Amino acid sequence: PVSMQSVHFIKLNESMVSEAWKQESGKYSEKMTILTIALDDLVEMKGALEIIPGSQNKVLSSQEIKTITHHSIPTVCELAMGGALFLHPQTLQRTVMHNDAREKRLLR
Repeated sequence: PVSMQSVHFIKLNESMVSEAWKQESGKYSEKMTILTIALDDLVEMKGALEIIPGSQNKVLSSQEIKTITHHSIPTVCELAMGGALFLHPQTLQRTVMHNDAREKRLLR
């Protein structure tokens, strides 16, 4: 059996500079892949996703997340409008938004 979920995000900037680092392991099965499609250009400081490569190997505690993100250099995943990103649900991720970014629109 194949399981699918479709979510449309419109995240308005509420003076948010960055989200907390997180894994999506609670929302999705670890056997699934997250597909994100950009409805706008998602560039650094304007909605791009930052990830920590290699962090998908296990579900991490909040202390492990703090330690890993403090000692790692994140990879910025910029997407042009219409671009797609495949991601393991357990990959550590966050969105960084600059104060003048108006919104982040994507399908996930």
